[in-house]
Amino acid sequence: MLKDSFERIIDYARISLTDKCNMRCRYCIGESGVKLRSHEDMLTFEEMYFLLEIFKELGIKKFRFTGGEPFIKRRAMDFFENLNIGKFYITTNLSSENLDIGRINNLNLAGINISLDTLNTEK
Repeated sequence: MLKDSFERIIDYARISLTDKCNMRCRYCIGESGVKLRSHEDMLTFEEMYFLLEIFKELGIKKFRFTGGEPFIKRRAMDFFENLNIGKFYITTNLSSENLDIGRINNLNLAGINISLDTLNTEK
C-alpha cells in the first residue's frame, strides 16, 4: 500500500500515454511550448502493462489515462482494449482524426473527461 508524506493512502494513478497533442490549449501548453520526448524515451505499451500490474499490487485502484491527447498515440485503442485493470478513465479532447466512437463505447470505461476547448482566445 502506497502512502504520501501525510500518511494518506494513494490509490489513484494518472498516466500520460503521450506528450503529443493535436491542440494548443493555453492551460496545457504555454507560450514556450512543450519539449517533446523522443520515441525511445517513451514507455512502450508492454512496459506500461507491466507497470500497471505493479501498481495494482501496490493498491492502485483508479487509473486515468491522459496525454497530450491519448487517442493520437498510434495503437492507443488497441492498448485500451487490452487493459487488465478493471474500469478506467480517459481525459481526451475527442478531436483526433479517425476516432472510432464505437470502439470507444466498448471500452471498459468508468468515465471520460472531454476537454471542450477552443483555439479562439476570446472564448
